[in-house]
Amino acid sequence: MDLTCSSISSTTARNAQSWVWKHFSLERQPSSKEKFPPAKCKQCLKYVSRSRGNTTNMTRHIQREHGELCVMEELSKPLIANPPEIPPNVKEADLKEANDLLVNAIVWGLLHMCVVDNP
Repeated sequence: MDLTCSSISSTTARNAQSWVWKHFSLERQPSSKEKFPPAKCKQCLKYVSRSRGNTTNMTRHIQREHGELCVMEELSKPLIANPPEIPPNVKEADLKEANDLLVNAIVWGLLHMCVVDNP
């Protein structure tokens, strides 16, 4: 599992907001003429630059200052986006045994994660 937030996609669809906005707020000052005002981190209340309106600096701030949030974000994602259909003749006990073997192979380093991601 990549815990650096780099595997977390910034958007899920066109016009969708980045996951990082859950941890930031915008407080535009009435007198400010900035096109992209800085975002305020909800965790430490620091302001982070958004010079071109993107979320790159915000993501880097979360990675460096609040890495545990990246872990939580990664763990909240479903393990399998589109699980395969299970044939009706397969027993649940067999599925559990296969799953346990796969997990053990990954955990003990016998099978690299990329093999599981891209069979």
